Amino acid sequence: MGNTAEEKKASTAEERKRVLEFFVNYIKPGQFKDLELEGELGFENGKKIAAHIEYKYGGVWTPDILVDTVREIKNELWGLGIATPEQAKSNEQKTAEAAETARQRQVSEQTDAAVIKFLKEMCPLGLLVKGDLYPDSQNKLIAFIHRNYPNVAAGKQPVTTQQLCQAVATLGLTLDWFSREPGDVVLRGQPAPPSREEVLRSKLSKKALQEAGMAPREIETNHKTDGKLRDPREELRTVVKHALDRQGLGDPFKEKLEALCVMGFGRVDAGKTAQVRAIRVMKNGQVDWEASFRKADQLATDLENHKNRRANG
Repeated sequence: MGNTAEEKKASTAEERKRVLEFFVNYIKPGQFKDLELEGELGFENGKKIAAHIEYKYGGVWTPDILVDTVREIKNELWGLGIATPEQAKSNEQKTAEAAETARQRQVSEQTDAAVIKFLKEMCPLGLLVKGDLYPDSQNKLIAFIHRNYPNVAAGKQPVTTQQLCQAVATLGLTLDWFSREPGDVVLRGQPAPPSREEVLRSKLSKKALQEAGMAPREIETNHKTDGKLRDPREELRTVVKHALDRQGLGDPFKEKLEALCVMGFGRVDAGKTAQVRAIRVMKNGQVDWEASFRKADQLATDLENHKNRRANG
């Protein structure tokens, strides 16, 4: 009984020190290497361990009791269940490093896929040797892309097939060509170049396209007049007619009007002729040459008849 009572007696400070030293030197490195026992956090851990041993084991310290205690309250201890500031920073750094590694791997995989697709489907056949580019050509394409695409050079973005095609198109004759056949010197798998009409369509305005007959005209509303719907084709004919009229072309009645003469006593009466030729009949704000001619012709006839009656009277 005496020995049992002695075993359950709380350990002295010296005994606790020896058990703790044994734990730190021989047990912690293998089983609890992350347990914090230094500084303020180590002091807090020490208080928690001591309180648990005092409560559950009556203050008796042995290596086994200390191991059991750490296991039982590990979620409350700094370095095991609770991350220390250093551990938290390290974990963040590890997470960032893992994310960066994954990103670099993705960029590498996307670049490899783009290069494979370019070689198989797009690269001019005259540049290929056993399905690959000659080393000097490879270096030139890489230098071109790194110069013009800094994010690719920095590994932030993958190489694309568009960049490879651009490099080939730009470097052209400086690359190593092993065939000059027409079909071997062009990029493969590219869309057909736009036709002349398509180029024009991309550059001209809608109005210009309509005027050139390359786009259908629309029925428009002329809000400046009466608000009625007008066919632009009719409007265009009117514009053309006016342009020709200004040049003295296109309307035979205008020519007839300007050729009218008033005769009197065997010669042209200049005054009456000028009066007749000056006649203008307006319609919708424009000269109606046919009506003008008919009115002028009637006046010329009336003037000549009047002169004749006077001569015969």
